Amino acid sequence: MKTKKSGKNLFTAAAALTVIASTVTPGVASAAQFSDIQGTSLEGITTELVDMGIISGYPDGTFKPNKDLTRSDVVKLIGKYLIVNGYKIPSDYKTKMRFTDLTSSSNDELLQYAALVKDEGIFNGDKGKLNPSDKITRENMAVVLVNVLSTIHQFDYTTYVDNQSFKNEVVDLYKAKESARPAINVLDYYDITKVELFNPKKIVTRGQFAQFLYNLTKIKEPNLSVAQVDVISNNQLLVTLSDQSTHYVTLSNPLTENVQETVEFEIDGIQYKAVVEYEKEENEEPSTNPDNGSTDEDTKISDYKVESDALLFGVTSDGKFIESDDANIQVFGLVGDNEVELPSSAYNITTDSRYLTIEGNRVTANPEAIDADGILENETDKYEAEIRITINETGKTITHNITISRENVKASGKFELIDKNSLSEKLLKDIEIDISENDLQLTTSDLFSEILKEGFFEIEDQYGNEPLSINASTGEVIFFDGSSDYIRPIISSVNSSNDDVVISSNGTSSTTIKLGENGLTEGDSFTLTLTIDDASQSIRVYIR
Repeated sequence: MKTKKSGKNLFTAAAALTVIASTVTPGVASAAQFSDIQGTSLEGITTELVDMGIISGYPDGTFKPNKDLTRSDVVKLIGKYLIVNGYKIPSDYKTKMRFTDLTSSSNDELLQYAALVKDEGIFNGDKGKLNPSDKITRENMAVVLVNVLSTIHQFDYTTYVDNQSFKNEVVDLYKAKESARPAINVLDYYDITKVELFNPKKIVTRGQFAQFLYNLTKIKEPNLSVAQVDVISNNQLLVTLSDQSTHYVTLSNPLTENVQETVEFEIDGIQYKAVVEYEKEENEEPSTNPDNGSTDEDTKISDYKVESDALLFGVTSDGKFIESDDANIQVFGLVGDNEVELPSSAYNITTDSRYLTIEGNRVTANPEAIDADGILENETDKYEAEIRITINETGKTITHNITISRENVKASGKFELIDKNSLSEKLLKDIEIDISENDLQLTTSDLFSEILKEGFFEIEDQYGNEPLSINASTGEVIFFDGSSDYIRPIISSVNSSNDDVVISSNGTSSTTIKLGENGLTEGDSFTLTLTIDDASQSIRVYIR
C-alpha cells in the first residue's frame, strides 16, 4: 500500500483525457469482440479505450496483447493523441526531416507525427535517429509518457514528484538508466504503473501499453496553490507553490511601501494571485550597483551564479566527433542565503566562440569547427569556450566558460549478465555446456553463444548511455559514439582430473579450450571472467 503525501486530491475534476489513435488497421468496433483477451483484466480496459476511440484491434477480431510495440507505433499513437488535444502537424513535415533515418519518401503518416512529437520535445530519438522498426523498452516508454503528460498539461511532473514524500512501489528502479528514473517515479507516484518489478529493459507490449494509457487518461490537470510568498523588493517576489517548488517573479507594477496589495502573476503559464506587503527596513539606504546603476532596493539580489554541464565529445573510428549532449545552463540569483533559479525567459545567452552554437537558451558545440581547428586532437585536450548571460531585468552581463572535451567511451557505468529465466532479473551465476564425442574445442564464439542462450548483457558507459550494438559471436560492443571494444573472456580456477588440459587464451577472442581425451570432459568446470574496460563479471561454467 502506497502512502503518498497530498496524493490524488491535488487534481481538479476535469474530464479524462481522450485520444483517437491506432497503430494497426482498424478492425473490430468493440473490445468485447477481442477473442484473445476475453475474461482477462484487459477486457474492461480495452472496452473503455475503444469506446473513447483510443485503440482498436486487428481485422481477425483479436487484440494481440503480447505483440511488441515499435518506436514507429508509439510515434504515431502519441502524434494522434496530440492532434486530438489541439496540436497541429508542422507544415514543413515533409521538407524538414526531424530524424536522420527518415526521408521525404518515408511513410507520410509517420513523417507527420514524427515532426510533431519531435518539435514538442516528446520523442527525441536516439543520436538523431528515430529507428522506427526498433522495439521500445519500458524505461523509454516511461519517458515518452511523462513527456506527453507534461506537454498536454504544461506542467513539470518530474520536478513535482521529486519534491513529494511517498513510498516507492517500484523496487527495481536502479536497473533503469539514470535518465529514465524520474519518469518511472512519476508513473509510480500516479499509479500509472502498479507493479514492484517494472523491468525497465523489457520491451513494451500492446497489452501493457493499453494499461499504461488507460491509467494515463485518468490523470487530471494539476491544481497547485501558492504556499508562501517572500517579498524580495518592491517589484520582485520569491513564490513557493504547494509542490514546494520555488519561483522568482518580477511584477510589472512596483508595490507600494507598507500597503497590503493583491497581486497577480504567472508561473509556467498558470495564473496565481496572492496578498503581499512590501516593508522597507528602517534606516535602509539603497546602495548603487556599479555594474548597471540599479540599487539593492530595486533588486535585492546580491549576485548571480551560472552552472553548466560540460560539452563532451566521443570520437568514432573514422575520427568523426559525435556530440553527446547539449550544455544544460542554469542561472541563479542569490537572495541572502537562498539561490533562486531564474527561468530561461529571464536571461539571454550569447557567444563569440566559433566552437559554440546558441539557439535561444540552447547551447551546443560546433563539431565542424572543432574538427577543422584540431583543438581536441588528443583525448586529454580540453577547451574553455566563453558564453555571456545577460539578465533581461537589470542588463547585468555575466561571463561563463563551458568546457569542451573529448574522452574515450568505456563500459564503466554498468556491466551485468542477467539470467533470462529469472523473473526478478537476477545475475547469471553459472551455465552448463553440453559436449559430444565429436567436440574438439570450445572457442570464444562458442562461449558467448552458450551464455546468450541463458542470459543477456546489460551494458552502460560512464555517461549512462547504452551501446548501439553487441556482437553475440565475438563480444564486440559498439558504443554510442561509434567506438568499440571487446568483452574479453579469461579462464581461471579450472577443476579437472585431467592434467593435460590445454587452454589457449590471451583474454581476447582467440580463447580456445581443448575438449575430449586431452582436455576438459564431462564433470569438469572453470571460472569464466568477462571483462570490458573497467567492468567485469564472473560466472562458473560446467561441462556435461
